[in-house]
Parts: sequence; structure tokens; C-alpha cells
Amino acid sequence: MRKAEGRRPLVEPYELLLHALNRAAASSSSSLLRRTHALIHTTGLWRKPVLSCKLISSYGRLLNLRHARKSFELMPATTTRAFNCILKAHVDGGQLRSALDLYSLSLPPTTAKIFHDAMTFSVLLRGCSDLEPDLHLATDLVHFYLKFSRPDHAQKVFAQTPHRDLVLWTTMVDGFLRNGEHGEAMRLFSEMRASGLQVSAAAWNALVAGYARGGMAAQALCQFRLMQAAGVTPDCATICTILPLLSRSAVLSSGAAAHGFALRRALEGDLFVVTALVDMYGKCGKLSHARRLFELAGDKDAALWNAVILAHGAHGDGEEALRLLRRMEASGEKPNGITLTAALSACNHAGMVDEARWLFQSMAEDHGLLPSGEHFSCMVDLLGRAGRLQEAFFLVTGTPAPPPEQVRGALLAACRTHLPDAVPAQLDLPGGAAGVMLSNIYAESGRWEEMARVRTLDRGGGAVHAFKVFDALHPQMEQIYEILSHLEAVVRLEHHQGGC
Repeated sequence: MRKAEGRRPLVEPYELLLHALNRAAASSSSSLLRRTHALIHTTGLWRKPVLSCKLISSYGRLLNLRHARKSFELMPATTTRAFNCILKAHVDGGQLRSALDLYSLSLPPTTAKIFHDAMTFSVLLRGCSDLEPDLHLATDLVHFYLKFSRPDHAQKVFAQTPHRDLVLWTTMVDGFLRNGEHGEAMRLFSEMRASGLQVSAAAWNALVAGYARGGMAAQALCQFRLMQAAGVTPDCATICTILPLLSRSAVLSSGAAAHGFALRRALEGDLFVVTALVDMYGKCGKLSHARRLFELAGDKDAALWNAVILAHGAHGDGEEALRLLRRMEASGEKPNGITLTAALSACNHAGMVDEARWLFQSMAEDHGLLPSGEHFSCMVDLLGRAGRLQEAFFLVTGTPAPPPEQVRGALLAACRTHLPDAVPAQLDLPGGAAGVMLSNIYAESGRWEEMARVRTLDRGGGAVHAFKVFDALHPQMEQIYEILSHLEAVVRLEHHQGGC
């Protein structure tokens, strides 16, 4: 049967309805919009996502949120574009609370499978920007900007907030410290104290912890002392921040003083404090103190078990570390990846090769854990120290992916000690600390060409360029002689200044 000329039965109604929706929205005609909506339903084209989105947007422009919401809810499958349209309709209609409620309903663990994109958050943030200055909103926005490393935006929000409480000040100090802005964080902290607010322990903790995270132990301990001088009593969080700093520096007297403070403040019953104390005494050489605190603790979590196993391992008592691991399993506390790293490290310090091999092989079967780079590194280091290079090679090369740098470094260290002239091809990969070690191995064994290749690739050159004396054919001849002339001038200047 011949089709009538010029007829497009499926396309024409769709295009006409889309045109009608655009016209209704442009002319703000409610009657035309309702008639078009009725036609969309009678033709069955309401299932088309583009028409549904246009319908929602058109009702939104006319501030008819009830019909916009109904059109959204009747969609057979909600798309991200349609969700953004209904959010925009509510925001434009001054119904920010309804928009936020809709957004909350789209988040897990709800059954709504709606994916958000940049437009989703742009609509919501635009709605929030129209609000009157609010302390809770300002704090949330500051936290949001600092979390995504935009301290400049956080500073603008902070400056536009007339009344600032301690939470907002602390959020600013903590966020700037996390972004590495230590000077600005200290300035904000000083301003907070000068503002007349009663600075709490939480604010001081944010400052102390920020310096500790940045590896600035002296500044962290200084702020800890200033905190006490200001009459603010340290709490559990303060002690748990300070003790690891004392552990790393192995300052037993200061650690014991912190322990005494915890006793006077009745903080020794806190599990986090006990774990930090066990770790501190273990690293300061007082294994008996660490073990006594561990045994006196009532409830023991995985972190406390890990701390005492690490302490025994660091002191070369691998057998006791494995006994503690078995006690941990018998108590019902499940070992995690850190526990097994601690146990393997204990075996490494004690030279317990067979026990470590058994533990490594049982990780997946007995504990449901896949070995990580740290576990491989411990095993390779242990086998390398024992002179079992072939077994270490097999362990590394038996994995489908290239070995991580830390594993490669451990095996290269073993090669450097036992077999410097036979580095496996799988390890001959430049880059990072392992690349530096590889070039040193080649240099020590007199393999200068391999050393030059590795060092050149480490610098990102990707290729070695050779040239000869009086070479006039090299494509980079001018640049080469320019650099040589500069080096010659530098050498002559230094020679002249040295008076030789």
C-alpha cells in the first residue's frame, strides 16, 4: 500500500507538540500549556523523555509546581535531565525546601536510581545562594569548599557571615590546615581567640592535629603546651594526637608525662588512649609497659591487638607476636590487613621464614584477605634477607600485574646484596625510589650504559642522545654548544673566585 506523499505520521505530532510547548512557555499561556499537555497524553507521547522534560520546564516557568511535579512522577523512567528540570522548577518557584527534600529522596539507600551531574548541584547551590545569611548554611558551605580544596571560596563565605560561632571558626582553621595553609590557619586561630570567644578543646585539637598531620611535631607540641597554659583541659582526642608524635621521636619522658596526665584525668579507660599508649611504649623500648596496659584493657578492638603485635614484632619477638595473633582469633576479633602486615613484619624481624610463608598463604583461605603491596613487600624483604632470591622472584613475577614500586624496591635491595650482576628483566623499570636503586646497582657493578639509560628515563627524557667532540651534524647542535659554553663560563668563574 502506497504512503501518502509528504506525510510523517510519527514525527509530525512530536514536532508540533514540542513547538506548542515552547510557544506556551514563551507566551506564559497556561491555557495553551494545559491543552498541549492533554494532547501529549492522548497521543501517548508522554513517554518521550524530551517531551516530559519540556513539559516539566514549561510548568516550572509558569510557577505551576503541582502540575510539574505530577508530570515528573508519571514518567515511566526518571532521567537525570528530568530530575534537574523538576529541581530547577522548585528552586525558581522559591520552594528550596521541596527541592532539597527531592534531592534527599534520590540519595542511597532509597530505591530511586537517579544519577546526579554537575547541573544538579549547580541548581541546588544557586538556590542556596539566594538565602539570607545563615550560620548553619555558611558552616556547611565553608566545609564543602575546603573539602574540595577551594579555600578562596571558603574565605568569601566566611567574610560574608556577620555572626560567627566557634563551630564556623574551627571549621575554617581545620580546613585551612588540611589544605596546607598553616600560616593562614594560625592567623584565623589568633583572630578567633581575639574575638572574645571561649576557645574549646575541639578548636585546640584541630590546630594540634593539623600540625601533626603536616609532620610539624615541634609546632604541634608547642600548641599542646599553649593549650594547657590557656587553661583548656586536653581530652582523649588531644592525647591520641600527641602520643604518636612522641612515639615517632621516642621521647619516653614526655610519653610517660602524657600517660600520667591521662591517669589524672581518668582517661586510661578510653580504648583509643590505651591503644596510643601501647604504641608509644612499644616504640620507646618499654615492651613490658605496653604489654601490661594491653592486658589491663577490658575490651580489645583490632587496633589495640595490632598495636601490641607490632610492639612485639619490633622487638624481635616473632613467636609471641604469632601467639597474640592466635589469641586475637580465639577472642572473636577478626584480623584485618594491618594485623597481618604486623605479623609478617614480626616474622621478618625474627627471621621466621616458614611461619611467614604459612601466614602469607593462609591470608585468602583463613582470613578472606587478598595480599596487598605491603604484604608482598614484607615477604620479599624476608625472603631476600634469608638469601632465597629464587623464591622471592617467583613470588613477584607470579602476579599478572607489574610489581608495585615498594615490592620492586624490596627485591632490588635483595639483589643488591646477593646477586648484583643478575637483575631480572621484570625489575628493570625506571621510576621512583626503585629506579634510583636500580641505577645504583648498575653503577656498583660497572654497567655504566644501563645506569645512564635508567637515569635518563628517570628524568623524563625517554631517550639517550649521543654527540661527539666537534659534532656539527647533530640536530640539536646549537642548544648543545650553548649549554656547554654556559657550563664552561660557570667553571671558569668558580675557578677564579677560588683563587686557584
